[in-house]
Amino acid sequence: MYDLWVSVDRCVEACPAKVPMTPGVGFLIRLGRMIFPNGGPICLHALQNYMPILTAKQREITEAKQADWMWRVHHVQCPNPGSRIIWRLEQRPLGGTKVESHHTIQAQSGDLQLSVCEVLGKCTSGMKKGDFAIARNGLLYLPQPFCLWPLQTAIPRLISMQQPGYSTNVWPCAYEKLICPDPTGNVVLQIERV
Repeated sequence: MYDLWVSVDRCVEACPAKVPMTPGVGFLIRLGRMIFPNGGPICLHALQNYMPILTAKQREITEAKQADWMWRVHHVQCPNPGSRIIWRLEQRPLGGTKVESHHTIQAQSGDLQLSVCEVLGKCTSGMKKGDFAIARNGLLYLPQPFCLWPLQTAIPRLISMQQPGYSTNVWPCAYEKLICPDPTGNVVLQIERV
């Protein structure tokens, strides 16, 4: 396993986010947990686009280089073809990157708060009741480390709930709660509008 440092390498055009992603903005993934320096923010849309690659890149690849394309993946990009924010994926020795992980982030009116409301099993990433993330204007804030797996479950709903015309009658918004895909952890999440 590696620490994976994910950071903006370059912007082909300016990022249109409320808090623009600029070169140097980044976050750490250690043992499946995301850690945001200063609590964030990171663009939800970009994160959703490249999140499936993150879990693979933090692991040691044992296949021969010619047998697996993951060896050559060192950059990913946001889904906006107008800005093309290019993110760099850098494998570092496990535990070798120091990042302050606990921050005071206050939810504001209109924010979405994603909270762990139950842990029905044994979460190997250490998620516990009360851990939370905040989605604001298409950006994600993490006041403490947060597991990739339940976050990946919640991102489509967080993005949907921030759109004009949001309706609870369509998937993925019809469910009051979401559950992590790990059947041994069974981390249950709830999204509430502040």
